[in-house]
Amino acid sequence: MTGLIDPDQGLPPQSVIGDQDRSMHAASLGTSLRWLGLAMRGFGWSGLVMAAFLLISMPFLLHRFQMHAMAELQSLGGSLRTASGDLASQRATLDELDGLLEKAAGLSGDIDDSLIAVTPLLDDMATFLGDQMPVTLESTELSLRSASDGAAAIDSLLRLLSRIPFLGIIEYDPTQPLDASLVQAANGIAPLGAPLIELQVDLNQFSDVLNEMHPEIGSTELALDDFRGELAGLRKAIKTGGETLGSLASSVEQIEARLPGTIIGAGLLLGWSLLWFALVNAVLIIQGMKLVRHAARL
Repeated sequence: MTGLIDPDQGLPPQSVIGDQDRSMHAASLGTSLRWLGLAMRGFGWSGLVMAAFLLISMPFLLHRFQMHAMAELQSLGGSLRTASGDLASQRATLDELDGLLEKAAGLSGDIDDSLIAVTPLLDDMATFLGDQMPVTLESTELSLRSASDGAAAIDSLLRLLSRIPFLGIIEYDPTQPLDASLVQAANGIAPLGAPLIELQVDLNQFSDVLNEMHPEIGSTELALDDFRGELAGLRKAIKTGGETLGSLASSVEQIEARLPGTIIGAGLLLGWSLLWFALVNAVLIIQGMKLVRHAARL
C-alpha cells in the first residue's frame, strides 16, 4: 500500500492526479474541437448550397434582367425619337410659315392684293400657333417627363456597371444624368406655349387692323418682319430641343448595344466570385471533418 497511499495525507499519488487532470483536459479539448468542427461543417455546407443555388439561378436572373433593361431602353429610345420627330415636323411647318410671311412682307406694290393674301394667312397662322402647336408641345413635354421616370433607374444601373473593376466593357460617366437631361429638355419646351398664344393674339389683332383698312397700311411689312423675328426665336428653340432629343436617343441606342456585353462580363465576374466562395466553403467543410475526427481520438 505504500505505492498507492501517501502516508502523511492519505491522498492519491501525484502521478494519479496528473493522469486525471490530463484526461479531463483531453476530454474538454475534444468536446470543444468537436463542436468547432461541427460548426465549420455547418457553415461550409450552408455556403456551398448558397453558392450552388446562385450559380444555377444566375443565368436565368441575368437573362431576365437583360430583357427588362433592353425593353426599358428600347421604350425610352422610341419615345425620344418620336419626340424629336414631332419637333422636327413643327419646325418644318414654322419654316413654311416664315417663307409665307417673307412673301407677304414683299407684297407692297398692290395694297388690295396684299390684304387678300395676308389676312387669310394671318388667320390660319393664328389658329395653328395658338391652338395646334401648344397641344403638340404639351404632349411632347409630357412624354419627356414620363420617360425621365425610367431613365433615372437606367442611369444608376449604368453608373454602377461602369464602376465594376476589371470589366471595362462600358464607359458611362456623363456630366448630367440621363433623367436630368430629359427633364431639362422638357423644361425647355414647357415655356414655349405661352409665347405662341401671345403671338396668336397679336396675329388676330393685326388681322383686325388689316380688315379695318387703316391708312397706315404701309406698316404691314414692318409688322410682318416683327412676327418673323418672333418666329425665328421659336424655330431656334425647337431646333435645339430636337437636336438634344436626337442626341439623347443616339446615346440610348449605344447603351442598348453595349448592355448585353456588359451583362455577360458582370455575369462572368460574379460566376468566378461564386466559384471561389464555393471553394472556400469546401475547404471549411474538410477542415471541420478533420477536427471532428481528431476530437474523436482524444
